[in-house]
Amino acid sequence: MPKLFNTILWASDGRADDHRVVHYVGELCDHYCCELRIVHVVQTILPEPMPQLELHEREERAIAWLKARTRALRLEGVDASLHVIRGVVGSPAPAIAEVAEAVAADLIVLHAHAPRPFDSIGTAVRLLATSACPLLVLGGEPKTFQGPRETDGQWTAVPSIAARHPVA
Repeated sequence: MPKLFNTILWASDGRADDHRVVHYVGELCDHYCCELRIVHVVQTILPEPMPQLELHEREERAIAWLKARTRALRLEGVDASLHVIRGVVGSPAPAIAEVAEAVAADLIVLHAHAPRPFDSIGTAVRLLATSACPLLVLGGEPKTFQGPRETDGQWTAVPSIAARHPVA
């Protein structure tokens, strides 16, 4: 089987259910023997919040968790690294697309939390418009990666996964 991906970029938003998503993308990378680049964008809210606000504490906890999980993935044999981008004002999509280009990502994985991930101002829509590589949007709760399946000579996607590619 030819190598489908060399580098997968997972855009983590630091939500509580990231532990399910990182497990999925780790299995995906293990299955395809590819690198995993995790990007976490810390948005700046203007005017700047005071350091003691809960928002900063939550972000720092998320980053610490992502660092620990990245180390754990490396111990499991996945070539993983974490990229934290701080000080982004507005949508995180341009920063995610920039990291994807810098690491030559073949696929961006994004977990959509809302029932309608492709709203007019969503990160997914902006990534579709700006990214040079395909975008895989996981909807709902990520399941264990089972790899692509062949049906009547045609490859089909794993259920609960939507894949989109930007129009050139």
